[in-house]
Amino acid sequence: MKERDSIGWMYVLPAVLVLSLVGLVPLITVVNYSFFEIFILDARFWVGLEWYENIISSGRFWASFGRSTLFSMLILSIQIPLGIAIALCIPKRKIWIGTTLAVVALPLLVPWNMIPSLWLALLNPDTGILGHVLGAVGWPSTNDLNASTWIPDI
Repeated sequence: MKERDSIGWMYVLPAVLVLSLVGLVPLITVVNYSFFEIFILDARFWVGLEWYENIISSGRFWASFGRSTLFSMLILSIQIPLGIAIALCIPKRKIWIGTTLAVVALPLLVPWNMIPSLWLALLNPDTGILGHVLGAVGWPSTNDLNASTWIPDI
């Protein structure tokens, strides 16, 4: 490799170091904690692989794993073709490429934890736009929307 080609790696090295500290150190800490029962940071009790054995032998875990796998497969079977279709629809003229990419990337600016709050605000029958529209067409009131009605008990 030429020196000119390898100099680019010197620019990447600080980012790799920072990401390894930010990512690997917490991961190693969590794996270490998984072998201990910690209720108070001063008192740790070694449990070894006991919790892993309990999880692997749990029917509830495998049912949850199956639902998560099914959900992921369904979502990916929709997202991959949709992403390819959107990519093929991006205009070829240079003036529109930046605008199109900005519009497509705009939803990425909304934090994922704000999306349910936005929907609840939109569906609010008193102040939300969709709440007024759905109420006008005779849809049942969404006044009782809260976490306890749509999050199952575990």
